Amino acid sequence: MKKTIGVLILVSFLFFTLAPIATTAENQASENDSVYYIIVDRFYNGDQANDFEVNSQDPLAYHGGDFQGIIKQINYIKKMGFTTIVLSPIFESEDDRYFSKKIKDYYKLNRHFGSMEDFKELINVAHENELKVILDLPITDEITLSELSVVAKWWVEETNVDGYLLEKQAEFAITDYERFAEEVKTVNEKIFIIVKSDDESLDLQSSSIDSFLLRELTELMREVLTKPDQFLTPLFHYSLENEQSRHFWKYIDDAQTTRFTYELVQQNQYPGDRWPLILTYMYTTPGVPFIFYGSEIAVNGGEGAENHRLMDFRADSELIEFIEKLGKIRNHYPSLTKGDMKLLYDKDGMTIYSRTYEDETMIIALNNTSENQVVEISNEQIEPNKQLSGLIEGELIKESDGKYLIHINQQQSEIFIVQNKTGINVVNTVVMSLVPVVFVLIYYYMWRRGKKKVANE
Repeated sequence: MKKTIGVLILVSFLFFTLAPIATTAENQASENDSVYYIIVDRFYNGDQANDFEVNSQDPLAYHGGDFQGIIKQINYIKKMGFTTIVLSPIFESEDDRYFSKKIKDYYKLNRHFGSMEDFKELINVAHENELKVILDLPITDEITLSELSVVAKWWVEETNVDGYLLEKQAEFAITDYERFAEEVKTVNEKIFIIVKSDDESLDLQSSSIDSFLLRELTELMREVLTKPDQFLTPLFHYSLENEQSRHFWKYIDDAQTTRFTYELVQQNQYPGDRWPLILTYMYTTPGVPFIFYGSEIAVNGGEGAENHRLMDFRADSELIEFIEKLGKIRNHYPSLTKGDMKLLYDKDGMTIYSRTYEDETMIIALNNTSENQVVEISNEQIEPNKQLSGLIEGELIKESDGKYLIHINQQQSEIFIVQNKTGINVVNTVVMSLVPVVFVLIYYYMWRRGKKKVANE
């Protein structure tokens, strides 16, 4: 037993330098998060006992997704590097729809999704995997925000849920939402409150509201990134001119839009080219990436139920693997979440920028053009006598004649870590050298385990 534990400890140690910098679900700051939104019914069917009137061929009917399904796929979510799950409305509704904001009883769960025990198990499993769970909390015509705060506090105390996403309604001022947040946080000051609104008048640093989910930024991203050869300048002006941008949640898809893939197809664009570029932008600029379920497999669909297709876990994994890589990079390098941003180059859709935090600097290159690009960056913009090690494609760029020459293929992106000059890509070298060592250790562990089992028999 001691030898088995020793092997596991050693394997964990070898992976430590490659793993994301982990924090617990209770103390992780919002700006460090990456968010995955799930329509419960359309994710995964983990318990057929609650399959009431399920018909996966009818886009308006229930398709069978439930809390147990999310539990069974928790490693899928965790592997992509997400820190937070947002669940679509889970409450008993008046119209008994799979996605409904017409809540009948805020204290009862939709029977199609499972029992209270199932939901509590989901919360516990998520927390064990260092994932927060936030509820999409609809505001009906019959309830005030003061009354809704009572509901919200009850669910926190009953289930240990981590927060709420609310949509700004015209009849309530943003200060009403702030009072809602203050009240809910009387039961747990670490609860997260996110409001979907374009009202940026509040200072989030001093507010009880933790973040805004901004439609304005979504519209801007879709306008700029749907096709190549468009200037990226408006996106970077938005971030650089807004001091609160690091606290905003950024989304390109959600339950109320058409799918971004749908817009790409309408523009005769290949989703496989466009998605990595926009994801790199979302993961490396100030703010929290908010990914709608299915975006990781480039789901296509128009409005409403067309947008809410059943998740296909057998789809091509290329984009999933790209998100996994982005998640690991973002979670490991604090400059991508906390760092100051500086625009180094911006011309005709080719943009290079830096993120710097303490003594760590990342360089990000986005080529939103239909041609390969070569850009010179002087050693006055990037510290001299350094090297740039690519974390996506593995390219190594060394300073030459006081310049760094950055080559990026059309519609591609790269994230570089600025390192002391060694002549090798340190990150890739460490990864490649550890792979055979870890493989041998795992093989040894399995061999010893099998040998012990035979001996016991």
